[in-house]
Amino acid sequence: MYDLGFLNGKIYLNGAFIEANLFCNKGKVSAITTEQLECTETVNAEGKMILPGFIDPHVHFASGENINASSDNFYSGSIEAALGGITTFIDSIGPVRDIDGLYDAFEKKQDMTERSVVDYGVHTILAGLLDDASEFLQNSVELGMPTVKLFTTYSANGRRTYDRDIAALLKSSKKCEARIVAHAENDDLLADGGQIPVSDLETSRPAVCERTAALNLCELAKSFDGLLYISNLSAGTTVKRIREQYGELLHRELVLESCPQYFRFDSSVYGTDKGSGYTMIPPLRSKRERDSLRCALDTLDVMGTDHHLLDFSLKQGKFLRNIPMGVSGLHYAFSSMYTLFGDKILPYYTENPAKIEGLYPHKGTLAPGADADVVVFDPETEWTVDDEKSIYHGMSMLGKVSSVFSHAKCVVQDDQFVGEEGTGSYQERKISVQ
Repeated sequence: MYDLGFLNGKIYLNGAFIEANLFCNKGKVSAITTEQLECTETVNAEGKMILPGFIDPHVHFASGENINASSDNFYSGSIEAALGGITTFIDSIGPVRDIDGLYDAFEKKQDMTERSVVDYGVHTILAGLLDDASEFLQNSVELGMPTVKLFTTYSANGRRTYDRDIAALLKSSKKCEARIVAHAENDDLLADGGQIPVSDLETSRPAVCERTAALNLCELAKSFDGLLYISNLSAGTTVKRIREQYGELLHRELVLESCPQYFRFDSSVYGTDKGSGYTMIPPLRSKRERDSLRCALDTLDVMGTDHHLLDFSLKQGKFLRNIPMGVSGLHYAFSSMYTLFGDKILPYYTENPAKIEGLYPHKGTLAPGADADVVVFDPETEWTVDDEKSIYHGMSMLGKVSSVFSHAKCVVQDDQFVGEEGTGSYQERKISVQ
């Protein structure tokens, strides 16, 4: 007797679809068969896809300060994630600069995350490094956080990590079984201070800032034989140049992340009366860059939302210094990308992030033994986003999440959260250096 069965659907497994039934026991996938086995509860998935729960490797819940403080927490944010089919997300701690700060930040984060309704992991964020790189990475790995993030920008507020520390971290990364995650912008090329209007956001942080910083990071990773992950890439020319110059590293030592907003929008919105609602870092790019990014999907590895929900009333104004940066998008991210790419986008939300982030094989797959994190997805539903506080408001979508299960327990049904508070758990991660 099985606890739960998904019947009559198309199961996504090992990069392909099979027509079969999927059965779960004790929160795990137990069997895939064309037979109808006896079970306590069934879900009729006829005409729908049965997908592994999605993984978002880049969110910011309950983060930031002052006007940049996010307006969600790990309860409300994880509900929004679940509504979009996300059953595992990765947030972050920090920024920290030493091992003592690492442990303090980790303990604080554990107290904050206990209300999450789905599973979660954590990145470590660095702001420069005071301790030995190898010792720091080893301690982060021991806490189940093998991904350590840094910024090549934000020197004005002390969050930038400089090349000397980046090189030391990359040099130690393989030995420590850690991967260095980097937000790539060339700090020296950014517009400096002043009253920059919203309409100039993209030109104040142009694509060349991202491109030069990203290529420098790639060269450091190649020179020191390190493991590198470049996050939230926004410009197609950046991805193209990386492919041309460092193609031999791609999908192994070097992995690349982008975000749905960079595929769906372009910088022309900054010249409209609603432009302040789209302010983010990196900014949206030109239509040419956006189209180039769409063509470069195969070079990328994962999609993260870079979710940062802000009080919408604060995202008003004419000048950037008075407007918090960041957008939300958890609920609509997958459907947005499925509308553009169809089935091709599936691995970017399932097996790819699971393997890269050290969650595989219990996440990112529906193979027997994996966690029974399941999304029932209707690929034929056409719908329009009705959410005035979302940048996706009014957009037409193809494909919609019908129901979501975390450890075989239903958490979303017909666009309504039906789960329970505090049922998510911390996922200790371990990455492969192969």
